[in-house]
Amino acid sequence: MYDATPPQVNTERVLLGDGEEPCSRCLKYDFTCSYEEKAAKRTSSNYVKSLESRLRTVESLLQQQQSQPPALPPPPKPSDYKKSIGPGVQVVTEVIRNLNSPFPVPHSDDLAFTDISHKLSHLKISKGFHGKSSQAMLVKSIMDLKGCGQGCAPRRQVSEKPWAMRPWNSYNPAKPYIFPEDNLLVSLVTLYFVNVNSFYPLLHRDTFEQSIARGGHLKDDVEFGAVVLLVCALGAQYSSDPRVRGLPPTSPNGHIWFDQVDLVVFSQPTLSTLQSYCLATLYLERTSSPRACWSVVGAGMRLAQDMGSHRERMHRGPISPEMELEKRAYWLLTLMDTRFSAALGRSIAIPLHETDLGLPIRCDDQYWTEGGFAQPPELPSSVDFFILDLKLQRILSYTLKILYTTNRNKRLIGLNDDDWEEPLVVEFDSALNSWFDSIPEHLRWNPQESVDPNALFLDQSAALYCMFYFAQILIHRPFIPASHHAKGPGAKPRTFPSLSVCNNAGRAIARLVDVYTRLRPGHPLICGPTPAFTAGVGLLLNVWGMARNTKQTSGSVVAKGGSSDQQMLDLIDVRRCLEALEAHAAQWPSAAPLADTLQQLLNVDIENAVTAAFPYPPPSGPTQIGRSASPSPFSGPAVDSQMVNDAVAQWSNSNSDHTHSGFTPSQPVDEVELMLQYSFGPGEEQAHQQPTSSSSYADLFAMDVDMNTVAFWSQAPSTFEVSDWGMYLEAMGNAIDHVSTEY
Repeated sequence: MYDATPPQVNTERVLLGDGEEPCSRCLKYDFTCSYEEKAAKRTSSNYVKSLESRLRTVESLLQQQQSQPPALPPPPKPSDYKKSIGPGVQVVTEVIRNLNSPFPVPHSDDLAFTDISHKLSHLKISKGFHGKSSQAMLVKSIMDLKGCGQGCAPRRQVSEKPWAMRPWNSYNPAKPYIFPEDNLLVSLVTLYFVNVNSFYPLLHRDTFEQSIARGGHLKDDVEFGAVVLLVCALGAQYSSDPRVRGLPPTSPNGHIWFDQVDLVVFSQPTLSTLQSYCLATLYLERTSSPRACWSVVGAGMRLAQDMGSHRERMHRGPISPEMELEKRAYWLLTLMDTRFSAALGRSIAIPLHETDLGLPIRCDDQYWTEGGFAQPPELPSSVDFFILDLKLQRILSYTLKILYTTNRNKRLIGLNDDDWEEPLVVEFDSALNSWFDSIPEHLRWNPQESVDPNALFLDQSAALYCMFYFAQILIHRPFIPASHHAKGPGAKPRTFPSLSVCNNAGRAIARLVDVYTRLRPGHPLICGPTPAFTAGVGLLLNVWGMARNTKQTSGSVVAKGGSSDQQMLDLIDVRRCLEALEAHAAQWPSAAPLADTLQQLLNVDIENAVTAAFPYPPPSGPTQIGRSASPSPFSGPAVDSQMVNDAVAQWSNSNSDHTHSGFTPSQPVDEVELMLQYSFGPGEEQAHQQPTSSSSYADLFAMDVDMNTVAFWSQAPSTFEVSDWGMYLEAMGNAIDHVSTEY
């Protein structure tokens, strides 16, 4: 039967329920709720007293802390420093440490492209390079899967396809080449091999001269004829023969032969094609702007990649001369691409990790034999300079990739904060010093070796040292601008010794090019005018910074008793750079705009320079600066010109034996004297030396920063293109005009 007795309420269950009064269950069944809330336990008086005591103790400690200056945190231990480095910094650090190591042996998978031409020869695939993602590699994989090797032959002759190359797509010159007279041709070829090929061994002299003697350039070999014309154009840069001048008369020497060569390539590139692009770039480097050189060398590297010149091949037997020449042509393109990319602040064409090609063989032309390359081990080789320059450019190319890349790319490789800067700068400096230590004895800077037959080694040594100091400036340049300092509340500015390093490197370049110009007149540095221009501009900015400091302290740009000794020495070094550029321009016309730009910066009145504040870049377009440019807006007095001239005259008279510069022909001067005595000003730290420990380098990072000089560096262009400095001069001219109207 149905039991109408209402169910009993479990108060313990209700207590574990929602805890309301009355509870929801009693409300549902209309019962009298028996739930009673338990009384909360009262807080112990002892517990309250304990809390009050602790509160009074904390208040007392806070008052004591506010009355005392904040204590500096203890210096980090080396172990803590290593733990704070992120994974991206560790990866980049390992790469930098291996920059001076030999290239690793290519993996077998990386050499798979070498047998494509054998297995797919019947498919009429071009002889060019085919990477792993190419269609040719896909077909090769299919043939490997079917077990079809090199002996696999087609079943029938493949008919001609409509997409085959047509004759009208091939290139033929419209006019036959016009070569110089025979006696002039021989002279120009000799000048090229003495002044250019001795540094960058692109051509084998005996083979080249024998081909000319057989009339190879007069036959149907158009590509070899183009190489001969470009060799003549380069040799004309060092010739005083009036026949090397072309039309119009203002054109550079050798332009009459350079203008005949068309670098457009429709067919499969060859070794002569790569050599033509190398020679054309070398000629444009001397006669045109870095932009033209950068474009031409980039196209040449693409053609080299099409040939597979950037990859190590699986050679059978000894390396042939053609293989070695192709290797040298590719490495010369790589070297020039890095050099012009650094000058323009642009990316390189082919990253280094895409190349597994070995370095050129250390062997001079006269020791090339049919059996191979046999350089006597006891004799120094002129190719050592080329190999060392390639290793230095390897460091520079990675510098551009890491320090001059976009912030987005830095984040992609794990450089997400400012903690990566200090360890990587240390590693780059260490890599540079390791490279410097590898310079052989015959290429150590010693101006006593200024007579034949060692004049070539003196020329090579001067170029290597200039590029070494230029590399120091390139590494530390990004860490000078004030905008690079850490931001945020309580953030402290970076205290890199970068400003001191750049100034010291600039002084070393200035004094080296000054001595070299006097020892070797008529022989411009093979590394080009960029190092001298960079050093001159950097030292001039330092002079302006010191003048601004003096003006802030004494009210005048000239301190009591005249300018400071260091300011005067830097002005003299700027003059040295200018004179070297002007001497350079006689045989290297592209140096003339740089000399004009530096001269215009020197002509800026120093009082206006330290007072004017101007934005850069200006809103207007770039202004080209050259010898034919309009007069400079800075027509005022020069930078204490009479005082500088008097100082230069006094220096010349009192140091007629060149002891001031340190490069005395009667006394041997090694690289240590050059680095210590001539690259540092009075009382400055030797910031560019390789640190012996982390603590010693930490002392360098604690150096004071001259913020006035930093401000000038922040406004200066980061590249060395003449048009960029034209914009800088235009902006400064407008600011000076504005300052002049206020007084």
